[in-house]
Amino acid sequence: MNTIYVFGNIFIGVTSGVITSILLWVSYKIFYLKVLLSWLQERIYEGVIIEGSWGGGHSKKEVHEILGKPEKTHTFEPRIDMHMNILEQKGHNITGVFHAESYNKAGEQTKYINDYEIKGNIIGNYVVINYRALSKKRAGLGSFVLEIKDGGRELQGGVSFVSEDDMEIGTLEKVSLRREEN
Repeated sequence: MNTIYVFGNIFIGVTSGVITSILLWVSYKIFYLKVLLSWLQERIYEGVIIEGSWGGGHSKKEVHEILGKPEKTHTFEPRIDMHMNILEQKGHNITGVFHAESYNKAGEQTKYINDYEIKGNIIGNYVVINYRALSKKRAGLGSFVLEIKDGGRELQGGVSFVSEDDMEIGTLEKVSLRREEN
């Protein structure tokens, strides 16, 4: 038997095996994970649909508590306006964007205006949302835990975050977002 013929057959067999494996992997990633699994989640999911626009915020004394550093706790009455746009809900998974603006007690803008990417899940009657700054030039990130209230028209809960100005961990309690009707 010719050696070149044998090596040629081995090369063709290995190459076709690698190409077939790549095609199967791509098919799995595209069809199963993106199409079939999303379709199944939408059909099986029986919870509240929270896709859409939400607005609200937070206003309270001693709003920004730095964990382990009580001397850095803010005691003025700031207001934080929040707008969350849940762009897509596939079953219990959600994605979207979140916009926050901070004001001091006189209503003047202070600290920040920032936009964030959100990803989260609906677990029972709760929404857990993780966010991070859309801009790679910003460092903001955090997590919301919100309870679905008022028949799906309100989300109430809290947020823990890394403060952008001093990079400390902070919390906000009694965050409230209401569904914005279009």
